[in-house]
Formats: sequence, structure tokens, C-alpha cells
Amino acid sequence: MYQRNQRRLRVLSGWKEIANYLGKGIRTVQRYERELDLPVRRPAGHSGSSVIATMAELDAWIAASPIREVYRISLPNNSPKVQTFHQNVVTLQRLIAEAARLRQEMAKSLASLQAHVAFLAQTEGHSLHPSSERQSLDVFTFDSQEKKVH
Repeated sequence: MYQRNQRRLRVLSGWKEIANYLGKGIRTVQRYERELDLPVRRPAGHSGSSVIATMAELDAWIAASPIREVYRISLPNNSPKVQTFHQNVVTLQRLIAEAARLRQEMAKSLASLQAHVAFLAQTEGHSLHPSSERQSLDVFTFDSQEKKVH
């Protein structure tokens, strides 16, 4: 009896040891914690630190699995949180499409500006200001891949 109680109170340290005890992979056990409330503890309450669990708690969690499935609470599709999330996704998709359209317009405007500047630079006798002598033009190009002005 003493050895059985001692085994059940044994503490498993780390995801690998817990996963081996349950006969699952580490990522599966981590998913169980997130989605199915696998009873693990983090020393000092840090969310990113190592984890520990007792065999007794893990055994009880496994035994309660059928009850969890019966009483699982899920959000209905028409809950305010789901509706807000859906609206935010639609807004995000609209903004992405608008940003793509604006990038295309900007590229067309830049190409047109570059063509006009090049035309003016090649035109003989053309003055940028009627009262001044011919001025030199510096033509700048924007490389959208490097995001630099050349």
C-alpha cells in the first residue's frame, strides 16, 4: 500500500516526462493543457516556465475524460464574441484589399511621374522656370523591393 501511494504522489517534471507517462507526444500533451485543461502546474506561476504534474492528478484527469466530453461548454455561433471576431475578419480582409489597390495606384502614379520627369529632362531648350536659365534635373527612382530612393 505504501509503495502504491508513493507512486501516485510522484511528481513528473517537464513536458517530456508527462508525455511519456501519458503515452503521447509532447505537442499533443501541450494541446491537452490548452484545450482540455490537463492538470499541470508551473512553478512560481510563470506561464512560460517548466511544468510539473502529479501522477494522481493525471490519472484523475484521464478518468474524468468522459464526463468532460458530456459537459463541454462551447460558444454558440451567434455569441457576441464570435460575431465581433467575424466582423473584425471581414474588416481586415477589406483593408488588405484596399491596401493592395492603393499600392497599385501608387506604382502607376510613380511610373507616370518618372516618365514625365524623363521627358522633361530630354526636351531641348525647355526651362523649368521661364525666367531662369536651363536647370538640371535630378531624376530619382524608387525601388519598391528595396524601399530606397536611387
